[in-house]
Amino acid sequence: MAFYDINNEKNFILQIQRMLRDIRYLSYDDASQGVTGIYDPATRHAIMRFQREMGLSPTGRVDIETWEILNSSHSSALYDASVPRAVHIFPMYSDYVILPDSQDTIVYVLQHMLNEITVNDESSGYIEMTGIYDKPTENAVMKFKRRNLLGTSPDVDVTTLNRIFDEYEVLISSSR
Repeated sequence: MAFYDINNEKNFILQIQRMLRDIRYLSYDDASQGVTGIYDPATRHAIMRFQREMGLSPTGRVDIETWEILNSSHSSALYDASVPRAVHIFPMYSDYVILPDSQDTIVYVLQHMLNEITVNDESSGYIEMTGIYDKPTENAVMKFKRRNLLGTSPDVDVTTLNRIFDEYEVLISSSR
């Protein structure tokens, strides 16, 4: 008898997806389609991977045993001092855009990430981290967008932000 099946409440599925994301079983790429409350294939595959790695039968269904181990794993990960929790500082809506001349902490973080992902690119200069979307920041954004075929606008939309996050996360993960 399953503790969870596809017809359960959306909030329960949201909770499962958030826990899977937090303990790195549901990647940000998968989650970009959403921590939606929909028991989609990405969620099912993440549950199956979790179950396999925990020595459970990989059914893709959250039964009581899976739930208890998932909840315990999530709690441990959140409170383990050696694993810092991610802090989401960017607004969580799909039409968010950073425009040239914007001044904000978010621009400061953007400048930092661009500096990190372009550090091995000799043709890119260091961007002074001012928190202002100035001309050097715009030049770095445009170079990044050209390299990733993301259009010609200097605006930093959600697609551009996510691509920058992805490259930054890969870089940071590989340096651990």
